[in-house]
Formats: sequence, C-alpha cells, structure tokens
Amino acid sequence: QRNVREQRLSFTTDTAEAFNKLFLGFARSLHSLSASGYRSGNWQINGCGALFQLGCSFPEYAESTAWKRRAVSMLEAHVQRDFFADGGHKERCWSYGTGVARHLCEAYDTAQRFGGLGKADQRVLRGIRKAYTWFAKSIGPTDHLPAYGDGQLAFAPKLLEQARAYFPKGTDATLGIDRGRSYLLDSSGYAIMRNGDDRKATYLNMNVGHWGGWHSHLDLLNINLWSHGQPLIEEPGRYDGYDHPQSYYFRAPECHNLTTIEGGHWDNQNVDNRNARDVRWFSNDRIDYVSAYHTAYQTFGLEPQSPTCAVRRTVIFVKDPGYALVIDTVKGLYSSTADFSLCAKWHSQTGFRALKPGLFRTKGGPACLLALARTDGLRHVETGYDFAESDYTGTGVYPERYYLRLRRWMATGFVGAVGFATLLYPFSGKQPTVSIKAIEADGGEPWAAEGYEVRTPRGKDVILVNPEARKGVKVSGKAIGGRAKVMLGNGRGSVTVR
Repeated sequence: QRNVREQRLSFTTDTAEAFNKLFLGFARSLHSLSASGYRSGNWQINGCGALFQLGCSFPEYAESTAWKRRAVSMLEAHVQRDFFADGGHKERCWSYGTGVARHLCEAYDTAQRFGGLGKADQRVLRGIRKAYTWFAKSIGPTDHLPAYGDGQLAFAPKLLEQARAYFPKGTDATLGIDRGRSYLLDSSGYAIMRNGDDRKATYLNMNVGHWGGWHSHLDLLNINLWSHGQPLIEEPGRYDGYDHPQSYYFRAPECHNLTTIEGGHWDNQNVDNRNARDVRWFSNDRIDYVSAYHTAYQTFGLEPQSPTCAVRRTVIFVKDPGYALVIDTVKGLYSSTADFSLCAKWHSQTGFRALKPGLFRTKGGPACLLALARTDGLRHVETGYDFAESDYTGTGVYPERYYLRLRRWMATGFVGAVGFATLLYPFSGKQPTVSIKAIEADGGEPWAAEGYEVRTPRGKDVILVNPEARKGVKVSGKAIGGRAKVMLGNGRGSVTVR
C-alpha cells in the first residue's frame, strides 16, 4: 500500500475547467432565482450569501459585479424584513434562526476580506448583533436551543462566544444581556422566565406569538421547562427529514406541551385564529406572570361537532423556590355548555410515573412533579412513547421522548369553563412533599377565576388568579384586585398583577 502522505492530488486543466463551469452555473442559477426580488426564508438568505461569495471568489467573470450587487441588495432586505423588531427570526424556530444568523455572518466575513458591503455594511452588522442579542435573552441556562418548530433539542455552547466577534471589543460573554432576568420578547412572541443565570436555575419559555410559516408547528401557548441543568418538560421537536412518517405527528398540537380539545377542528384556514390574543406580562424579582388565549378551535362546516372555543393559558412562575403554576381555561364562545373533552399533554425525555390521583413526576433525577389542583372530571391518565431510541434516526443527545396525557370531561350539561391547573415543581435529590388545592372564589369560576393554595418546603403560598380581570371576584373574603395576587409565605411578601 502507498503511504497516504505520498499521495498527490491530480488537478488537471480539464478538472479546473469543470470546476469553473460548475461554479459559474451555480452563480447564474442563484442570480436568476433572485431576479423576482425578495422572498423571505432561510433558504433564500443562504442562496444570497452563496451568490455573494461566488461573486467575490471569481472576479474575472464579467458577471461577478452584478452577482455581488444583487446579493448585497437581497442580504440587506433580509436583515430588514426577515426579523422581528426584537431580533427573533420570523420563521419562529430556534434552529433555523441560528442557521440564518450564521449565513449572515459568513457573508459579512467574506465581505470584509473583499472591501466590505458598502453602505449596507453597518446595517448588516447591526442585524447580526440584534439576532444574537435575541439568542442571549432566549436560550436556556445550559445554552440549549429549545425544541420548538422544526428544530430538535440541541446544545449550542459556543453560540454566544462566536457571536462576540461581531460586537464591540470588550463585550462580555453574554453580549451585554442580563441572563438572570426574565423577558417578554413581544414581537417574536416568546415569554422567557428565569430565576437566575447559573446552570441549575429554573428556566421556562412560553409561545405567545403566531404561526410563523413552514417551520412553525400547529401549536400555541406551549411551554418548555428546564431546571438543575436538565430538560424536565421538553417537547419532542422533530428529527429526520420532512418525509419521515412521524413528520405529521411532530407538527400536530398533541406533540406539544399544551391542552387540546379532543376531536376539535384546529383552524388551518384563518391563521389569525391561531394568533395569541390579550397577551399580558408582568415580571419582578419574585414572580413572572404571563397570560394569553387563542381561538384556533373553530366550528367547521364539514365537522359540525367541533366547538368554537377560547383557550387561555396563564402561567405564574414563583422564582423562590422556582416553580410554575400553569392554568388552562377552555370555554365555548357561542355556548355556555362545556360539551367537549380536553386533553392536557406533557412531554419529557425520561418518561412519567403516576404517584397518586392528580400527582405525577418525571422519571430519573433531577425531576419534575406535576400536581393537579382539581381531579373532578379527570377520566383517564395515559403514558407512553412519542418515540423510542430504536425509532430515532437523529443525532441529538436525548433520543427518546415520552408523553403524559390527562383527559377531562364534565357531566353532560355542565355549564362554565373547563381546564387544568397544574403545578410544575422541579427538584433534585429526594422527592419533596408538595401539594396544591383549589380555593373557590365568590363571583369566580373554576379554572377561570379562583384561588390556589400551594404548599412546598418553602412554605404555604396563596395564589389568586383572575386573568380576565372580572369584577367583584373574592377568595376567602379578599378581592382579587387585578389579574392575579400572589401571597408568598415565610415573609416573602405579596405581589399584585394589575
């Protein structure tokens, strides 16, 4: 055998000519495809960057100047139009967003070696900085990319470190962002809730935006939760290509951490019905509060049994000790009778175990307790696989996903809202004693306006919730003077959300 080090690459004139023709064809094709003007999406911004690189790499071609001019124009259009005001990419998918940011950086780096982007240079640089600032605010304490949309759960430990090259000299490792704070990324539609910036901090994200196109999924108000350095309540996301048999499941509402109407018609015609409405946000050093609703479930002519409903989710995150109360409220818009069945769906990479009626936990450790404030109308509890390791064809670090499904329906003729009030309590080590019970409200309604007594090792907290700000609602004689009132035990004070 010949030693590999002795092998020489034969690069003949014919080979060089073939490569030149190949790249010439690439450039002409990309130039032609962009002739119709700006089109949004990661695929076109990648093509624009490639066209610019080809124009810089082959200046001897008479067409190269036109290629670069077109590419710069399109790159600038993408920076201005492909991103929300807060820096989030409009396809609303962390993994595709990182790809778009990388394409911008590659084009910008190429430009700096060939004289820059002219008048567009600083505008593109500002766009790069805004995109990475969004990631600094939104990714979790272990620098992971959440499994939203067509992305899968992925670690990106060097994402912010590599971004520092595009920021002023001396910019710190977090790009100047306080990653211990919570944020409402209003225009891109995400609520980011945290109680610190260390690896063991608790972190939640909640989708309060709208459908973002092909790489978004049929979900809204869904959440993920991390704590103690691990994903605890995390959606499957997706793996493999778009022709994989599970692709339809990955996109469906039942693949996400949310409450669905069983058999209900999810409106795929009027996208506005799938937008978050009445988004409310409050944050201080003790709690985060976020609430929103959608009307994606609509009566459809061919499915007359499908109700038209408003589905609201309200999350109160208590930062000390770091738990979340998740309240889902579903009510008919044209009928006061709750003639529908609900299913609360939770997903994890470790699986779930039922401890007793209304109390569940994820397996392994660290883990998360899930406690229901009410068990009335709870009919069935189901656990199983979203996919097993033997099914998995991806390259992610968690090759299994499991679900917990809680089904609830009330007696025929039940009038009012129906929903779930779920305490998510992450822990490490010995399982703590945790409980939650509902406190009925005068002038209120179960799952819509009521109180909750939460007991944890930190003490007793009383949380009064009234997300629609109904007038005259009282719990134990105390008026809920706003959308929520949180009374924290052990001298931690109280917070009112107006």
